[in-house]
Amino acid sequence: MESALLQIKPAPGATVVRGLSAKTTVTVLESKNGWSLIAREGKPLGYVATRDLAPVR
Repeated sequence: MESALLQIKPAPGATVVRGLSAKTTVTVLESKNGWSLIAREGKPLGYVATRDLAPVR
Protein backbone atom coordinates (compact mmCIF):
# COMPACT_ATOMS: atom_id res chain seq x y z
CA MET A 1 0.00 0.00 0.00
CA GLU A 2 1.33 3.48 -0.82
CA SER A 3 -0.36 5.25 2.08
CA ALA A 4 -2.90 4.77 4.83
CA LEU A 5 -5.47 7.28 6.05
CA LEU A 6 -4.90 8.27 9.66
CA GLN A 7 -8.23 8.94 11.38
CA ILE A 8 -9.26 10.28 14.77
CA LYS A 9 -11.90 7.55 15.33
CA PRO A 10 -11.97 3.89 14.28
CA ALA A 11 -14.90 4.10 11.86
CA PRO A 12 -15.53 4.40 8.14
CA GLY A 13 -16.08 8.04 7.20
CA ALA A 14 -14.39 9.42 10.33
CA THR A 15 -12.34 12.60 10.08
CA VAL A 16 -9.03 11.96 8.33
CA VAL A 17 -6.10 13.67 10.06
CA ARG A 18 -3.57 12.95 7.29
CA GLY A 19 -2.14 10.32 5.01
CA LEU A 20 0.59 8.09 6.36
CA SER A 21 3.41 7.01 4.05
CA ALA A 22 3.90 3.28 3.54
CA LYS A 23 7.50 3.68 4.74
CA THR A 24 6.49 5.15 8.11
CA THR A 25 7.38 2.81 10.97
CA VAL A 26 4.72 2.72 13.67
CA THR A 27 3.78 0.64 16.69
CA VAL A 28 0.33 -0.93 16.96
CA LEU A 29 -1.09 -0.23 20.42
CA GLU A 30 -4.32 -2.17 19.89
CA SER A 31 -6.41 -3.68 17.12
CA LYS A 32 -10.15 -4.26 17.12
CA ASN A 33 -12.86 -4.75 14.50
CA GLY A 34 -10.51 -4.07 11.57
CA TRP A 35 -8.98 -0.88 13.03
CA SER A 36 -5.61 -0.35 14.70
CA LEU A 37 -4.56 2.43 17.06
CA ILE A 38 -1.00 3.31 16.10
CA ALA A 39 1.81 5.27 17.74
CA ARG A 40 5.16 6.69 16.70
CA GLU A 41 7.94 7.41 19.20
CA GLY A 42 5.56 6.51 22.02
CA LYS A 43 2.86 9.00 21.04
CA PRO A 44 -0.54 7.79 19.79
CA LEU A 45 -1.27 9.09 16.29
CA GLY A 46 -4.75 7.79 15.55
CA TYR A 47 -6.44 4.90 13.80
CA VAL A 48 -5.81 3.18 10.48
CA ALA A 49 -7.51 0.26 8.83
CA THR A 50 -5.58 -2.83 9.95
CA ARG A 51 -5.52 -4.11 6.36
CA ASP A 52 -3.35 -1.08 5.44
CA LEU A 53 -0.55 -2.14 7.81
CA ALA A 54 2.35 -4.43 6.93
CA PRO A 55 4.98 -5.99 9.18
CA VAL A 56 8.53 -4.64 9.05
CA ARG A 57 10.80 -6.98 7.12
